[in-house]
Amino acid sequence: MPEPVEGAGFSVACYTVDMSWAGSRRLLIVAGLLLVVIVVLSTILILTLPKEPSCSDGLMNQDETGVDCGGSCAYLCTADVPKPSVTYIRALESHGRIDVVGLVENLAPSAAVDDARYTIELFSPDGVLLESRDGVIDLPPGESVPLFIPGFASSGLTIGRAFLSFDESSMNWVTRTNARNLPRADATRVEGSLDAPRVTANFFNPSARPLKDITVIAVVHDLAGTVIAASQTVVDSVGAEGSVPITFTWNEPFTATPGKIDIQAVMPLP
Repeated sequence: MPEPVEGAGFSVACYTVDMSWAGSRRLLIVAGLLLVVIVVLSTILILTLPKEPSCSDGLMNQDETGVDCGGSCAYLCTADVPKPSVTYIRALESHGRIDVVGLVENLAPSAAVDDARYTIELFSPDGVLLESRDGVIDLPPGESVPLFIPGFASSGLTIGRAFLSFDESSMNWVTRTNARNLPRADATRVEGSLDAPRVTANFFNPSARPLKDITVIAVVHDLAGTVIAASQTVVDSVGAEGSVPITFTWNEPFTATPGKIDIQAVMPLP
C-alpha cells in the first residue's frame, strides 16, 4: 500500500516497486518466446513470398531451356552444346619419366568454356588404374587445344591405355564467336642426330598486338599418324606481326620415322 508523506498542506503517496528474481525470470521468458515467434514468422514469410525469377535460383522459371541455363541466362545448357571431342590422349615414356600428350577439340562453333575441369587416368593393359591427375583447360569455340603434361608419372609403368574425361558440372558454356588470329608455325624441320633429334620452326604472330610468355607444344607423329614424341617450349615475346625461331629437343631417338609434326600455341581465352 502507498504510504502518505505529509508536507505543507498536502500529502504525496509513494509506491515501492519490488522486482523480485522470479518476476525478472518471467519477463525474460516472455521476451524469449516473443523472439522465437518473430523468427519463425519471418522465416515462413521469406519461404512463402514469391521470388523474382533469376538464373541462380535452382529453378526453371523463366525463359530458360534448362535449370538456370539457356534463354536469357548467361550460361548455355550443357545438353544444347556438343561435348568436346578427345582427338587423342597418349602416354609417352621419355627421359626416364612418363609424359602425357593430348588434343581436345571444341565442336561448338559459337560456344566456349573457361577452366573446364578434366581428369586424365592411366591404366595398365589389364585395366588397373595406375595414375590420375586433374587439371583445367580453356575451350575456345571451334578450336583444337593441345595438352602436354611432362612428368605425369615415373617410368617403369606399363601403360595400356590413357583416358581423359571432363567434369560436366564445371562446363559453364557461354556464347562466344571465334575471331582470334592465332599464332602459327611454319618452316618446320627435323634436325640434329638420331640420338638427339630436334625440331625447329618459325613462330609467327599474325595479330596486331605483341604476345608474351606463350607456351608452344610440338607433337611428332610417325608415318602412320601415331604420336611418338612431344615437347614444349615458352616463347618469351614476339612482336605484332613478327616472328621468332623456336626449337624443341629430345635426348633420345624417336621410336619411329617422324612424319607429320604439329606445332600449336596454348592460347587461353581472354
